[in-house]
Amino acid sequence: MHSWVLSIFICCTFITHAQIPKVFDYCYQNKKGICVYSLETKNELVISIKGDFPYISPDGKEITFTQNINGGGRNICTMNLTTNEIKVLKINSQSCFGSVWSPNGYFIAYNVIYKGENTNWGVAIIDTGNHKPINITSKGINEKFGYFSPTWSANSEFILAQNLDTLYIFNLKGKVKETIKIKDFHGSSASKFILTPDDKKIVFDSYVDDADIWGFGESPTALFIYDILEKKTTRLTPKGFCCQFPILKDEKIFFECYPPKSKIRDIYSIDLNGDNFKVELHNCWSFSTKSN
Repeated sequence: MHSWVLSIFICCTFITHAQIPKVFDYCYQNKKGICVYSLETKNELVISIKGDFPYISPDGKEITFTQNINGGGRNICTMNLTTNEIKVLKINSQSCFGSVWSPNGYFIAYNVIYKGENTNWGVAIIDTGNHKPINITSKGINEKFGYFSPTWSANSEFILAQNLDTLYIFNLKGKVKETIKIKDFHGSSASKFILTPDDKKIVFDSYVDDADIWGFGESPTALFIYDILEKKTTRLTPKGFCCQFPILKDEKIFFECYPPKSKIRDIYSIDLNGDNFKVELHNCWSFSTKSN
């Protein structure tokens, strides 16, 4: 039996016979692998499959993840946490990563390079019924850097993506609704931008000059919130903490965080107004949370 088949078999056998919840609240990676966690039962389940960039569905019943394949390519897969069914999505590419579920659960967005095309990274979506993917950014991208880090609006009607210079807000047909220069947010580039549910503010992470406080001789990142109407940026996280890859749920932001003098990643949370800065989970990364 091939090793990857055996891994899936072991995973499915464990899930079938263990007493586990049918719905999970969190998904993340740690030294054990991809995990899901229930707040109700305080139960962590390790998913014994090889993959990266896991992301839990809005209802907490499925995950999507990136899986390496022979020849250096990568697939986008989904796994049902109740039936254990694993699907490889028909994305028509051998180079993709970072799948993100839409809040309504109907689509998955991801970064992609199309086979045979001289292009940089683009953004595409596919419906969860696993039908034909839709290119949000053009397949013939001629940008210097491409487009990265897709995130969804709360109503699932728009996708945010950036090219290290400009933040783009696309509709699901790939038409640009709005563009904002990243320099309007902050003096340096950011990895991820998230639109708040009222569409009035954007949460993002960006480099800050806290190297001496953090203690590693390099610039850490902090979380900020940008008011689109007032064109005002406010720092949310305290100095000395390296905070990155925000996830927004209601009025709370979850994110990876290295405390001062530490390179151990924990998951922290903070309110949109900057209150209640606290640790949620220890020694894990690639965090996502269900939204329903």
